[in-house]
Amino acid sequence: MKGLLKAVPFVALVGLAAGPAVGADATVHYYEAGTKRPLTIDGKITSESAAGITIKPAIGAAREIPAADIVDVDYEMAGAKLDYRKAVLSEKSAEAATKAGERKKAVEMALKTYQGVLDQLTDEKVKQHVRFRIAQLTARQAEDDPGEVKTAIGLLKAFKKENPDSWQVTACTRLLAGLQIANQDYEGAQKTYEELAATPGIAAAVKQDSDLKVAQVMVKAKKYGAARQKLQDLAKAVPADDPQAVRLQISLAQCQAAEGDLAQARKALEELIARPMSRELKAQAYNALGDCYYAKKKWKDALWNYLYVDVVYHQDREEHAKALYYLSKVFKELGDDKKASEYRDRLEKDKQFAGLEYQKLLAQEKSGG
Repeated sequence: MKGLLKAVPFVALVGLAAGPAVGADATVHYYEAGTKRPLTIDGKITSESAAGITIKPAIGAAREIPAADIVDVDYEMAGAKLDYRKAVLSEKSAEAATKAGERKKAVEMALKTYQGVLDQLTDEKVKQHVRFRIAQLTARQAEDDPGEVKTAIGLLKAFKKENPDSWQVTACTRLLAGLQIANQDYEGAQKTYEELAATPGIAAAVKQDSDLKVAQVMVKAKKYGAARQKLQDLAKAVPADDPQAVRLQISLAQCQAAEGDLAQARKALEELIARPMSRELKAQAYNALGDCYYAKKKWKDALWNYLYVDVVYHQDREEHAKALYYLSKVFKELGDDKKASEYRDRLEKDKQFAGLEYQKLLAQEKSGG
């Protein structure tokens, strides 16, 4: 689940628990565009929308913070400030817990406290944010308790429907789609991303990313022809030097491989890997190349590509989980049951992979599902 929530951590910076600075009506925590450096700004929020937040600090001009860059917002909680602090601290305890039982207890305490905060508030914008935190945290609860997945999906859907012009809608939609993918509801995830791409006022970069996610979900659903057509259409509007262009090419190669053109897919992926790119993109490319060799039952060639992700390019949890999943399978094919078991254990027991698609696939296989 952490991979699902990477863009919007459950507990952001330490300052979240303290509330806004004296004289400010809010503190916005966000990532600096491009560098992902964490920053904060105090001031008065003058507007909120699906595009983001405009905030006017005490000194200087108003700032527009894109929704996709916002980590969290400390609103003025009035008389509920202390309870809100307790809820945030309980979230921090859940994040730090190493045992499922401890996490469950901390999450339940945080949810109960947030509900108490909600009952004390009158400002609708602040109540809206607390409702989002509750939906977000319920998704966290679903990591250890699959029985909470339905509840989490319901809360996220409700928030998205009731607050379509909120800055939280991008994060809410991505959380929802992530849960749907992890539970192999590809039709639902495709619809969720399509709705985000069509949201009025959404940032162009978010729309572009959502359109790509639609195509990637189509690949997972084995709708290769439709995915390839959408990817080709998207590629026409993306500059060749844009990181999004690399993601498009990786997904196109996956379609080629799935449709039987493995040689061309391998060639495209090897050319991409030879180019400078982020570690996250390298992981996607190496995993996709591993898939090509896996499809041809070239186990040793597949092994080395998945190992690159495990050992070197493991920064993206979802791609790392995928590599571990296939490494367990490749070692099994190579007759090394001990290694296969080691990789299965890592994927199953490491909490950073909790709730992710490939951990769930492994669990289904173990249960005979």
